[in-house]
Amino acid sequence: AHIYNYSFCPNPHWPSYYATASSIHHYLKDTAVKYDCEQYFKYGHKVTSAVWDEEVGETPKWPKIRGMDRFKGQLVHSALWDETVEVAGKNVAIIGIGSSGVQILPELTFSSDPKSLLAHRRALTNERNAGFRASGGGRFPQSATQEACRKSMESRLQVETSEKGRIIAKRLIPKFSVGCRRVTPSKDFLETLLDDRVECVFLDPQSNQAGGSPGTSIKTFTGRGIMLSHSASEEEEEEREFDVVVCATGYEASYIPSFELVGRDGVRLAERWSGCHRDGGTNPECYLGTTVSGFPNYFMFLGPNSPVANGGLVQAIQAQGMYIYKCVRKMQTQGVRCMEVQRSVMDEYNEHAQAYLRGSMWTEGCQSWYKRVGEGGEDRVIGIYPGSAFHFVEMMRHPRWEDYDFGYGYPGMVGSRNGPSIRQNRFVFMGNGFTRREAMGKSIGGTCVETFEEYWDLMELPGIHS
Repeated sequence: AHIYNYSFCPNPHWPSYYATASSIHHYLKDTAVKYDCEQYFKYGHKVTSAVWDEEVGETPKWPKIRGMDRFKGQLVHSALWDETVEVAGKNVAIIGIGSSGVQILPELTFSSDPKSLLAHRRALTNERNAGFRASGGGRFPQSATQEACRKSMESRLQVETSEKGRIIAKRLIPKFSVGCRRVTPSKDFLETLLDDRVECVFLDPQSNQAGGSPGTSIKTFTGRGIMLSHSASEEEEEEREFDVVVCATGYEASYIPSFELVGRDGVRLAERWSGCHRDGGTNPECYLGTTVSGFPNYFMFLGPNSPVANGGLVQAIQAQGMYIYKCVRKMQTQGVRCMEVQRSVMDEYNEHAQAYLRGSMWTEGCQSWYKRVGEGGEDRVIGIYPGSAFHFVEMMRHPRWEDYDFGYGYPGMVGSRNGPSIRQNRFVFMGNGFTRREAMGKSIGGTCVETFEEYWDLMELPGIHS
């Protein structure tokens, strides 16, 4: 749970080792209240569009199964969870065994020492970030890690004493590298699968595809539940009755905003990033997971190729927030009307990212939203940053202003006989020659002492450019 802390706001009151969605939400809300941030929020509002003027979101991924509208019970999705749903004493089906299903199944089946807290948080963050190196940075063999995970799963599934556990282990323990798909920790998911009240039905992923081999598949929803098909013959169909069906089938990871976003020359981001996994389409690309060429003044969190599986995620979000703040501050204090990452810079960055990720474990033969097939037919990783989370934080620490094009001046900054005009001189922000401190009449008698402490870590790294 402590991995979800912001560095500036530690929380010693997490109710459990693994943080639940509600406890994370409670922490974020408390943080917003503590720092008086809610005054800047707009509740009950919906962004309909954002269009660049030269002069002046996660969507649930529902399974594609026929007859969903015929089901008379309660149908919910993990992304839009209905807190009013009661499952006690009911027959419940969960479709999906990814990160959402892992967290949902166990739930449905069943301050005083700040120094110590800081040490604990540092240890957890170090362990989380070190995991990226332990996995070979995604590029090197990790046989020891795979073996350790396999033994742990077999032990928790009791394969030596449980026939059910052996069957589940055979179908559930993957052959691909640890991290090829999102790794989701859970203290009791595997144990819950062994519960007598839980039945595992493994579907053949090929059986629902044209020309796929016969196997167990979900044929359709019925008014009372789900119709399973165990072969190509209708004689092998079986109806299962359920009161509640939970679709833990993930999210649409296209990165396309839920609102219309229009940049220069009327270009729509949805059109540039159109397409979905494994159908070709335009690859979603951006710069440092934060901004896109052609869309001035547009910044985002966790865009394409962000460190979502490279270490601590919250520290990466915090680093992006500080980066965006520095950009906005530059615009406010230096008369910058617009800033936009150069297209050549964005292209080079993505060229480097794909060169790093090519041949990594994220291109192995697992189904994952981290990747899609590129125009040349090769896997293109769109969901992973080319480095560790700590590496990302360091990259975001100091914006590379040379990577941006800037437009200067605002309407009305310089008047004329014909009304307000835009003056492009980038030094207009120097104003009347006096600082804000002087204008406010504050003391200017002090001397700024430069300690140069921030420069002591400059060093030459031998062979770094070889």
